[in-house]
Amino acid sequence: MEYVHYNLNYNTTDSGTQRGAEGTYYPWLPNVKAQLQYWQGKPFFRRYIPLGTCSQGVCKYDANPSSFKVTVDTKYFGNPKTDSTVVTVSR
Repeated sequence: MEYVHYNLNYNTTDSGTQRGAEGTYYPWLPNVKAQLQYWQGKPFFRRYIPLGTCSQGVCKYDANPSSFKVTVDTKYFGNPKTDSTVVTVSR
């Protein structure tokens, strides 16, 4: 796998606009902050994404996150095409 790009959007009970996180990681690079794991013999990557903001070492986590939408784009070495998956979860 060449890279994984994710875009996460969600709502909170705090006033303001929709919140989110976005990033790309490259599983083949050393010191990647994603963990390769296996479930029922199939490999997958897991990455912790805190929902909130941090400034000057002080973090404020978002209250009651809900209505999640995650878009994940994956690109494999030797394949010119990027695969995209969208998942929506409401609670």
